[in-house]
Amino acid sequence: QQNAQQYPPKLAEREPSDRVVRVGRKLADSIGLGVQSAPGRALILSYSEDGEKETERLVVNGSVQLSNVVSQKPATDPSERSTFVEDLYTMSFDVDQTRETEEDTISFAWGRTWHLIPGWTAAEDGRFGWNSSLGISYATDRHWDRDVYQASWKGLLSKQTWGRMGYPLADHGGLRFAWQPTLEAQVGKVADDGGNAMLAMQKAAGTYYRLIPKLEAQYWPRILDDRLQFFASAARVHDYSLDEGFGQYSADLQFRIAANMWLVASYTKGHSVITLDKVDRWLLGFGVAL
Repeated sequence: QQNAQQYPPKLAEREPSDRVVRVGRKLADSIGLGVQSAPGRALILSYSEDGEKETERLVVNGSVQLSNVVSQKPATDPSERSTFVEDLYTMSFDVDQTRETEEDTISFAWGRTWHLIPGWTAAEDGRFGWNSSLGISYATDRHWDRDVYQASWKGLLSKQTWGRMGYPLADHGGLRFAWQPTLEAQVGKVADDGGNAMLAMQKAAGTYYRLIPKLEAQYWPRILDDRLQFFASAARVHDYSLDEGFGQYSADLQFRIAANMWLVASYTKGHSVITLDKVDRWLLGFGVAL
């Protein structure tokens, strides 16, 4: 059991105007809960050049995010709850020069996130924690030919008595894992599809409305000096303007080579949750997670 000296959680200890830079993927899916956890999915960087064919390939997959604390109310007792509000400024990349330009996405987003974190004793009694985010974003492609505007809401729940849902890595007999369901609602408009066929259908349909439930899990085995990590996720995009559903499934294997550097193998199949294009690809490269 935690004592009062260990409270409040680290997340709520940040002061207003405190800024933190995060680098990785799926950044907004981590509820944090104020406890130091394992690194998340790394941002992937890969570059290759073929002098004979005079071709080159650059891959960037992930996000850079600035978190700015707006307000916080730390708990003073393990039975109390902490509240924490932050603004998030995010630049995201899904760029692969071997693909057609219209399949790539670069986006810029602002969002505000509210965290409610139950105290240790309250969490052990089964009380919920939650994370709720509102945001707006602009997305284009690597040649800046596309214009897509979007507003979104995302909600996460945590509950310790439900298999530590939404909590950092749990340790059960040397098996450390974490899992988190999320729900996101999006409304947006394609002002210019930039030659992307799926976005052209969205543009013709007018304003789009999407609902996206997702489940993500992380496994960190106690082998190789804690250098190995596994991730898996599944998402379902239901687009009401097209009256159609699209799935996406992914799995990652990460091996740490330095403090914040990883070798990453990532596989994704299904449809992009952004453009809805079909996806079936492997990514291999260096990763950064902060």
